[in-house]
Amino acid sequence: MRQDIAWLSRGPQGRQTKAKGRIQESHARMDELAELKARNAAASSTGARVGFDATDRRTRKLVVAKGVAKSYADHTLFRELDLVLGAGDCLGLLGANGSGKTTLIRVLTGEVEPDEGLVDFAEPMPRVAVFSQHREDFAPTTLLREALCPVSDLVRYRGQPMHITAWSRRFLFRDEQLDQPIQSLSGGELARVHIARLMLVPADVLVLDEPTNDLDIPTLETLEEAIESFPGAVILVTHDRAMLERLATSVLALDGRGGWALHATLAQASAWRRAREQAADATAATSSAPSSAGTPARAQTAPQRKKRSYNEQREYDTIEQRIEEAEAAAKVAEQRLADPKVLADHEAMTKACEALSAAQELAARLYARWEELESI
Repeated sequence: MRQDIAWLSRGPQGRQTKAKGRIQESHARMDELAELKARNAAASSTGARVGFDATDRRTRKLVVAKGVAKSYADHTLFRELDLVLGAGDCLGLLGANGSGKTTLIRVLTGEVEPDEGLVDFAEPMPRVAVFSQHREDFAPTTLLREALCPVSDLVRYRGQPMHITAWSRRFLFRDEQLDQPIQSLSGGELARVHIARLMLVPADVLVLDEPTNDLDIPTLETLEEAIESFPGAVILVTHDRAMLERLATSVLALDGRGGWALHATLAQASAWRRAREQAADATAATSSAPSSAGTPARAQTAPQRKKRSYNEQREYDTIEQRIEEAEAAAKVAEQRLADPKVLADHEAMTKACEALSAAQELAARLYARWEELESI
């Protein structure tokens, strides 16, 4: 699409090589992109209707971890971890990539045995529904109706049957899309398909691993409301710190070196992580200093943790605000693409598409940079 836009915007000299057929094809691709953006922007007033199905168990102790530890090779992720997870709890997990968040989820849901300690589950075994950032891939030719309801034309939601047409409309799909392949969907639409599948699974424990990826803002707001009203237990992993701060009833922070701490707020958990990082940096600096006898200290076998430079720390302190600004710019661009006047004007539509693409790419780069700075 960018190549089309650059090619179409050439001056008269550059247009000598233009073929009428190619111009038509470029505009057709623009129309297709505009339609795709408009479908996502159609949620601007209401968003998809998200509501997770629960088994209605009110057990205060669905999952109890006692003295749990887990290591891979010589690397300890966490040890002596104690935790109680019950109905109404929303546990946020905080830690850098590789600190053990996914492993802890697998231990708490019974998928992986701990190296030490015990994980006790309520009887009968709690039902777990997982929304993973590594989402199940559909074959590109799978029809939308098959992805939403692989068995028949009826889904069963909260004990009531619902026709596939009504179910798909709940997630802002048009009726004619049901017979279109999955490969024709946008990233936001595909994310809504995964949420629709998850909503059909009655659960006691809901695991949400980066659930906000690719979702439009109205659907994000609806998702938050659904998580907040879910009567069971929730384990939430997200880079959306605002969501974590609003929804988490407690935050468990991991330092990736075996240490952990359970806090009431995200601010407390973040402060604990920073203190652990500073302590690790101080320990590394001390161990690398010459001994009192003047002999060099023994060479370190493990790489020392890098400390943020002054500029990196300044960048880290402002990056959340920059992410919010980029996401706000993307929202404005999405709203412009929902305007019929813009869609009818190729030049205005092209500029809106470019603005949306630039804002989304900037947000993606900032999120990646945030992850990088978090790991330092």
